[in-house]
Amino acid sequence: MAATGRLARDSVTENHEISIADILSALSRRRKLVLGIVAGFVLPGLLYAVLATPRYTATTIVVVAENEDAGLSSLVASLGPAAALAGGLGLGAGTTTRQTYLAILKSQELANKFIEQHELLPHLFPDQWDAKRKTWKEASDGLLTKIRGALTGKKHDGSAGGAPSAWRAYQRFDKIRLVNEDVGSGTVSVSFTFRDPELAAQWANDYVALANHEIRTRTIEESSQALDYLNERAESTSIVGLRETIFRLIESHLEKITLASARPEFAFRVIDRAVAPEERSHPKRKLIVAMALLAGFAFATLATMVLEFYLPPRPGGSVRRSSA
Repeated sequence: MAATGRLARDSVTENHEISIADILSALSRRRKLVLGIVAGFVLPGLLYAVLATPRYTATTIVVVAENEDAGLSSLVASLGPAAALAGGLGLGAGTTTRQTYLAILKSQELANKFIEQHELLPHLFPDQWDAKRKTWKEASDGLLTKIRGALTGKKHDGSAGGAPSAWRAYQRFDKIRLVNEDVGSGTVSVSFTFRDPELAAQWANDYVALANHEIRTRTIEESSQALDYLNERAESTSIVGLRETIFRLIESHLEKITLASARPEFAFRVIDRAVAPEERSHPKRKLIVAMALLAGFAFATLATMVLEFYLPPRPGGSVRRSSA
């Protein structure tokens, strides 16, 4: 019987091509199985789409202001024999202003400052924060906790109890913050995805403001240090050409300090401020249900074809069972 069935299957494979009509007919014969499989995929997807915590994405669009150093860079390029002076000022390193600003915007240091200033830890780790007592929950005294404590010598490790570490805070923060550069338009989007749309919009705007503040502060400090250095060099040299170059550099740094002090949006000019979104960005309920339906139907079709090939139904409708 096994040999006969195998020969029959080989004959069908060689002499008959499966058509769409054959597939539809097979699905119709085994519609209960198809419906069961599809329901097994769709129901979990539907439950997830309904029960998952809604999240909202707010985005601030900015452009990088990279023309502030244009005059200074051209001046440094024309120094000639005085190029060593630029080295003493840390100029001409090859990194553009735009790259520097974007690196600061994406840096962990800026993220940690933002987390600290806005007290984000309770928002990032709500399960570990006791909102009523305004304190962090202590670790449980379970077996795994005791073993971990015995091995590390610590009562808590930041994940089981107590305030989370700075490293874990940044890892969680980096999942809700996204910095994306559009090379075509030259714009940069700073997005925050969170369960509270108002907070998401506030954080997106405040994060850009903090980046501008940090870059302004650094620029003023660096230019002030450069001025001290240049003034010392001006007093110690009697070469007329070099003194003229130094005074031109001093003038450029004074302009940078003035610009940084007077303009809040020094590094990133805001084109479109973030507003609280009214539509969720996650979960996308229609997409989840559609994908679950498609996956369930595909699996049901595959299962039907396998069963049709190995256990074809009898003419009466019952499934043929192989004898021992």
